[in-house]
Amino acid sequence: MDCKLRAKNCGGCPLLGLDYAEQLKQKEEKVRALVGKYGPVHPIRGMEQPYHYRNKVISTFAVGWGGKLTSGIYAANSHKVLPVESCLLQDEVLDKAVNQNGVELVKDVDIAAFQAAVQPIYDNLKTSNPTTYAVVEEIRAMA
Repeated sequence: MDCKLRAKNCGGCPLLGLDYAEQLKQKEEKVRALVGKYGPVHPIRGMEQPYHYRNKVISTFAVGWGGKLTSGIYAANSHKVLPVESCLLQDEVLDKAVNQNGVELVKDVDIAAFQAAVQPIYDNLKTSNPTTYAVVEEIRAMA
């Protein structure tokens, strides 16, 4: 399955462009390299449907084009926020909740007040792109 955000350089899922079996192989190799010296690493078991499994969404808010507050995910290797309407990895219910509520949360935000509130933090971090986050999580019972 192809993601529309990959064309915009989304940084959220760098392995998504690979075949799922190759994704699992690369993940297992990384785990083996990191912890293999401490004990055995068993093969990673894949999912039947490797999409929409993330039960936590971290939506980044920043001032976008035209001075409007936008929410989304960081582009790869940057602090540029890409607006996200849907994500192939995020739970579909959470996608909808973030999109509907995110729009409601930011529609009446005073942009100048937002920038003034978060800019001192970013001045200390030596970056010029003030952002803040909203975390939405779904708690699931384990079967």
